[in-house]
Amino acid sequence: MSEIHDLWKEHCSAPFPSDAYQSDTDLVSLNSAASGVISSYLEGSFALDPDSVVVLERCAEQLYPEIDGFEPQEREYFSRLLRMIRTVHAALSHR
Repeated sequence: MSEIHDLWKEHCSAPFPSDAYQSDTDLVSLNSAASGVISSYLEGSFALDPDSVVVLERCAEQLYPEIDGFEPQEREYFSRLLRMIRTVHAALSHR
């Protein structure tokens, strides 16, 4: 679980990329939704309700196709978010 904590700490201290506001995808809402679920996961008992798992899956589905088209700062920020989503999802799958 150390990896997700480290990624989360880094993510929370990173500024939201200004270029993300011009994306066709609502990256602000996507970031907010995924971050809320990840925060709940970390603050809880490393468990999520089924609806929260669906939120993570939808965020990953929306985010993944966009990553390659991002500028470097956006790519770093959202790649980290995607990595956290996948790490949480994988941890839940192994329960």
